Amino acid sequence: KIFPRFYFVSSVALLDMLANGTNPPKIMPYLGDCYDALANLNFVTLENGEKSGNTTDTMIAKDGEEVSLSEPFTMDGEVEVYLNRLTEAMRKSLKVILSDAIEKAVHWEIETPRHEWLFQYPSQLCITGTQIYWTDETQLALEEYEGGQEDAV
Repeated sequence: KIFPRFYFVSSVALLDMLANGTNPPKIMPYLGDCYDALANLNFVTLENGEKSGNTTDTMIAKDGEEVSLSEPFTMDGEVEVYLNRLTEAMRKSLKVILSDAIEKAVHWEIETPRHEWLFQYPSQLCITGTQIYWTDETQLALEEYEGGQEDAV
């Protein structure tokens, strides 16, 4: 399956990505063309102290925010195949982090105050988690009000 985000890349960049697909560090300058807010990937440091040329463990946003992948990701094979796999690895990682953020949001008043919780997760996931939590609380309040509890809202 072709990598659908190639549509957003210029012809010159696409040719360079395809030609250098077996050398992932050479395609890093084009990640921002494929992924809206992604600037770079952090390659893991090997036991000998050198940086890996194809295994990454962290996404780095254009604003400098870093988000760890749930497990190290190895870029090997055809560039369009491993970029599709990278997209899925990023989705999986963000889903795990969002689930944890929502679980912790339930205990804002008890364990971690919201103003501290905000700094424990990536910003976009804080926004999404807050919206999910707000929607859930609003729905519960409306159901209580509908059930006759006048001070629920």
